Amino acid sequence: MKKSVKTILTSATAFILIISSLLLSGCATTGKPDANGSEKESENGGSEAVTTTKKPDIVFPETIDFDDEQAILTIFDMSDILDGVTAKVNKKSKSITMKASVNGTNFTFTVGLTKWAGYTSPEQIVTCSKLFWYCYPQMFARLANDGSPTSVFLNFENEGYEVASAGGNAVHIHDQWLHDHPSDFDCLTHEFAHVIQGGWNGNFSPAYEGDTYMIERFADYCRYIYAFDKGRYNDFGWDLQTASTENTYYKSVRLWVWIDYTYSTDKIDIMKRINKYVQAGDRSAISKNWGTDGPMWDKVFKGTEAEGKTITELWDLYTASSFSKLSTKPRKVGDRSALEREFDVRKTIKGRAGDVASYVNLK
Repeated sequence: MKKSVKTILTSATAFILIISSLLLSGCATTGKPDANGSEKESENGGSEAVTTTKKPDIVFPETIDFDDEQAILTIFDMSDILDGVTAKVNKKSKSITMKASVNGTNFTFTVGLTKWAGYTSPEQIVTCSKLFWYCYPQMFARLANDGSPTSVFLNFENEGYEVASAGGNAVHIHDQWLHDHPSDFDCLTHEFAHVIQGGWNGNFSPAYEGDTYMIERFADYCRYIYAFDKGRYNDFGWDLQTASTENTYYKSVRLWVWIDYTYSTDKIDIMKRINKYVQAGDRSAISKNWGTDGPMWDKVFKGTEAEGKTITELWDLYTASSFSKLSTKPRKVGDRSALEREFDVRKTIKGRAGDVASYVNLK
């Protein structure tokens, strides 16, 4: 039977509406961007909506009230650095103890505030805690020895030393230092490196003219390579001195960065060897063994392209390179310095160690 034109048009319209409904339904469940405009691939190869929850901004109090445990736990949230950090507040000892497992090692970090007078702000104290979880496990994974502790204390004390000091597994920082120098968080990276050096003894460490240079050069090397947040705070206010200002091998931090960058390999880690040999060497002949042409340098450089070279020869090669001259100070906070732009020092050195920084959430 012949249908009317009106009936045919009505049927076609209904069919189009059904198809349109199905297509719109599919768009509602596949490939829909989330609030941040991102999509996630589904198991069948399509994409599904992703819901992301932004962590609310923390409002830091003017002081730390040990009668308000929940407020302390709220500000000591380390999740933007490392997942899985737990915290416990001890009102009696005025301390906050954090624990986490990183790369298979269990770490404990305790912030002590018994002698804190309130000059260092709560936000700065929390930033120092984040610095520990960012820096210390990286240094430990690469450079730890039998004397390197996994339980570390950081005490804020309004007395004593001018800046900070380390002894055993404890670091002390003067309560007024960050108050007066609000970007110098990486003075703590230096001190945590001293903790990693557990087992080094100033009486038996390589020295030149009475200066146990290796201890401090090692710690400043770590301060540069493992600076918090890729040097965001460190680089604008702290330099690797050039060869003209630190003009001998035993004074120069940058020399050690250059030696490591130039001659260490994926299989031979020169700084790790130094850490090992300083402790295992013949302590009765330490000055002779680590002298300018001492036999310990042969052991340190064995198997690398520096093998057979003296420290004096390496110094001459270093001072002739642009590495010894380029600025390590960026144009503004957060930028990369001229040295890092040309040589990509931190990424290269840390990458050889197996990218031990991959555990952190901060990118």
